[in-house]
Amino acid sequence: MDNDPSQSPTSPNNEYTPSSPPAAGAPLPTPYRAMVGYAASPESGSPSELPRARPLPIPLARPIVTQILVGINVLIWIALSLYAALHYHGNLIDVAMGSDNTGALDHALIDFGSLANACVAGPNVGPVPLEVRLSFTCLGAGQWWRLFTAMFLHIGILHLSFNIWALYLLGREAEQLYGRLRFLLIYLLAGLTGSVASMTVLPGLQHDSAGASGAIFGIIGVLLAYYFRYRNQLGAAGRTQLYNIVLIAALNLFLSSQIPNIDNWAHLGGLIGGTILGLLLAPSYQVVMDTQQHPHLSDRLNPTLQWAVGGGYILLLGIFFAIGLQRLGS
Repeated sequence: MDNDPSQSPTSPNNEYTPSSPPAAGAPLPTPYRAMVGYAASPESGSPSELPRARPLPIPLARPIVTQILVGINVLIWIALSLYAALHYHGNLIDVAMGSDNTGALDHALIDFGSLANACVAGPNVGPVPLEVRLSFTCLGAGQWWRLFTAMFLHIGILHLSFNIWALYLLGREAEQLYGRLRFLLIYLLAGLTGSVASMTVLPGLQHDSAGASGAIFGIIGVLLAYYFRYRNQLGAAGRTQLYNIVLIAALNLFLSSQIPNIDNWAHLGGLIGGTILGLLLAPSYQVVMDTQQHPHLSDRLNPTLQWAVGGGYILLLGIFFAIGLQRLGS
């Protein structure tokens, strides 16, 4: 989702307001409005007037976190490719394209923190085939942090490009609607959900995966949750956006299911996690009056509630992670 700063008026609190949304991920034009009920100003001369629906611009945050995430993913991919070529003597072009057959890229991915079940498993891991012992020197190391680091790794430039394109288009829209910190929290937790789902449902010790797809499907889930919650207030344009997001989710799940070696459980886990978090942490709009008694919308979601939801969700992920570890040890 791209916004031209020259066409997006800013306000003193660094927020700006686009308009009726077109296709999912497209720029949000100005002004993006919701129909909300409120009474006229007390100074309007009509104190007895009942609240009625009026269109008000939705407050949107400037999307900064998305650009930072894009930059981090690109820099890590460059570092990974150079590391595989220099440390493991792989061909740089083959490594960059993800077509390396020497094992250099595979070893580099493990060193950088890919989601290798053999390395996530604890010391009580079950019977281990010989090929697994030879492939993973970190066998049984209990490296749980791989659930996090794997979402920043990509296998070749095509893998990276597709995910970065989706992150840029959809992430900017979600960040505008939910705000920077809330968006970052949801992005990371959705990515972790995808990793936990992958490890739990696919507990084979040979399983090794990487990519931001789980977190990106989480963004799709966030947008799905937002446009579902505010489908009435946003009118026909909001309902159209909801249909677009549903179509994007269904189409991507179908296409990924037709491609071999794609971790669909990570996609599905990220989508479910993003949808749940998107509903629980959706903006809570209230009409407030400025000093000149002009109404505008403000997101008044309680910050304590946000951290409580995040903490509770992490505990829930921990339970499923424990289940996954148990399956790896069986």
